[in-house]
Amino acid sequence: MNSLFSQRATPVLWLVIPLLGLSISSYAQTATGSILGTVSDSTGAAVAGATVTIKAVTTGSTRTVTTSESGTYSAVALVPGEFDIKVQR
Repeated sequence: MNSLFSQRATPVLWLVIPLLGLSISSYAQTATGSILGTVSDSTGAAVAGATVTIKAVTTGSTRTVTTSESGTYSAVALVPGEFDIKVQR
């Protein structure tokens, strides 16, 4: 009886093992980062609705975000590098 089970299980294992490898590789790390900040005026009050432009120095690509009611902003999934950040009210 054990030999019948092992004969049937072997083909199944050959199918399952490669699938496990595919699912594990889908959890690979990604090379991205985030920039988070708060915009405030000279009195320290939060600036809501400000436009924050984040420009990658090497590629020139830009990302534009708007500050929240509390003056915070975030830009996620950025390729690592050097950035220029400008704020317009």
